[in-house]
Parts: sequence; C-alpha cells; structure tokens
Amino acid sequence: MAYTVNPRVDPREEEVVWLIPIDDVDYVREVPWIAPSRARPPAKKNFRSPLDSKADQIVGYTTLSPDASSITPGCFQRRTFRLREYDRHYDPDGVYASNFPCEAVSPMDVRTGEPSLSYESRLYSESKNRR
Repeated sequence: MAYTVNPRVDPREEEVVWLIPIDDVDYVREVPWIAPSRARPPAKKNFRSPLDSKADQIVGYTTLSPDASSITPGCFQRRTFRLREYDRHYDPDGVYASNFPCEAVSPMDVRTGEPSLSYESRLYSESKNRR
C-alpha cells in the first residue's frame, strides 16, 4: 500500500533545491515548512526543534512560483528535506541501519508539485517488482 508523507503539496512548487549531493543518500526526512517567502532559502542550515535537542541539518527545500498564493498573509507552505546526526547517511551502523523514520522519502523520487511517496512505499514497490 502506497502512502504519502505530506499529502498537501502546493502544485505551484517551482524547484527542489538540494544543498548536498543526494546520489548516495538513501532517504531524507520530508518536513512541511511555513515560510515567510516563496523562494528564499531557510534562514539557518541547522534547525533545533523545540521538542528535541538533536539538530536537523537542512539538506534541501522547495521554492514556489511567483504566482503561488499564501496560506495566510506572508506565510507560504513549502517543504524542507532534513537529515539528523543519527540517520543512516551519517551513522550507517546506528539506529536506522536497517529501518528508517516514518517521514523518510527517497530524495531521488522527490518531484515538484507532487506528494512524495514514503520510503516504506518505495521499498514495498521495489520488492513487489522483484517477484
């Protein structure tokens, strides 16, 4: 069964900007972001969630077309793509050595204006096609 991580993606997304090479990254965490602009990059490369002491490294984000409307004045729904210090990319033998977080998506499958399939859905689809 396929499911998306963030079903509310703005169809007027214009670009996915990657801040690191994604060729060898298995998954990234897709996180919705309420941004003050349509295209400006996130203010900080690292973001500390108030609920967690671990820092998220922002490795990518989306931009919106100039005609994209705001969800409220001065607020635009965009996506960021993040990694944490204990994700597989940085710690191959760590907690996510053989699994992944629920918000994981394959960076190779991220498309503008389309909800991303969960990493779990991608793995399921691949295993089904091998049969």
